[in-house]
Amino acid sequence: MDDINILTFSDSTEQNCRTLKRIHDKCEAWARKHGCQFCPEKYELIHFSRTAKKFNMKAKLRLEGQQISLKSDIRVLGVQLDLKLR
Repeated sequence: MDDINILTFSDSTEQNCRTLKRIHDKCEAWARKHGCQFCPEKYELIHFSRTAKKFNMKAKLRLEGQQISLKSDIRVLGVQLDLKLR
């Protein structure tokens, strides 16, 4: 599967990571049922905030026993996004 993005928001980056894991588990179940698979090696994680000091911007996400790399900027369908959405 290509070009899948999951976005979540809450009062903490740790809660966002827990939500992402829960959503990912549901996506994995759907993929198995439909004969698809994801490529966790390509997963990226970024936390967006204009007030980064209020949050743990280093909160980590572990899926399928693999640490998802935390990025300071990512490209989504050709658009470059950074931590502050600038």
